[in-house]
Amino acid sequence: LVTGIIGESVLLPCDLNLSINPARLRFHWQDHSDVVLYSFNNRVEQEYQNELYTNRTNAFQVEMSSGNISIELKQVTPQDNQKTYWAFALLFDRNDQPIHFTKVCQTTLLVAARFPTPKLTVKYKVMNAMCLTQGGYPKPKVTWTIQDLSQPQNGTLEPREVQTNFTLDPESGLYTVWSQVNFTENYIDNHSVTCQVFNPVLRETVSNTTIIRTSVHKGKTQESLVRDETNPSLTRMTLGQLCVAPRTSRLRPVTTEPGRKPRDSDGTAGAAVQRP
Repeated sequence: LVTGIIGESVLLPCDLNLSINPARLRFHWQDHSDVVLYSFNNRVEQEYQNELYTNRTNAFQVEMSSGNISIELKQVTPQDNQKTYWAFALLFDRNDQPIHFTKVCQTTLLVAARFPTPKLTVKYKVMNAMCLTQGGYPKPKVTWTIQDLSQPQNGTLEPREVQTNFTLDPESGLYTVWSQVNFTENYIDNHSVTCQVFNPVLRETVSNTTIIRTSVHKGKTQESLVRDETNPSLTRMTLGQLCVAPRTSRLRPVTTEPGRKPRDSDGTAGAAVQRP
């Protein structure tokens, strides 16, 4: 098995382990569908090469005398994944009589592309965390952990609700990964949430971690901005303060639009108190 990175070059290795005269060597590489990648007979025989591999293969002619008939496969694509390639070699004696013909090498290619570090976002209003990364291959495995930082040795918790979607780009053949995990108010300060994306071919994991601040953001979501007519500056009041606010304070009329927050007549966001 060999691993190739999409868009880069990979070596398909083959060594005859003997010293030979390249002028008496004939060899070619083909894939599992008998499609020819590369053919050599004193020269590169491009007429036998399939168009799938045009300008994508190269041998090391200066090393052929030592038996190296490896080839370089350029611009690896997802379509190359899990293909098996064979090298066939034919040697001639001084009288140009074939003395050896065999399938000498076999290689299976695994294709991969690294996933970037995922973007991790926490939405406190709906109490969830979202993880996004794109441009990797093949389909990865996504895992989540929520950890109590006061108990780093045994505080890892398994998320109760996880939703993960994989989208394959039809042009590039690469994956976009989106995953979401829900958490409850029990995960207050001093907890962390981690998204991990594992590439099974490269055997590598990219991850991102953030600290959950539910107690801080919970207070912020309950605040409203109110404009007092006697004091044009904006003041912050909690919902509880609004309930006990004196009735002598008169608010300007507000205008509303479907799906939008109420706005004062001057266009400034505000909150209206309904009078009996």
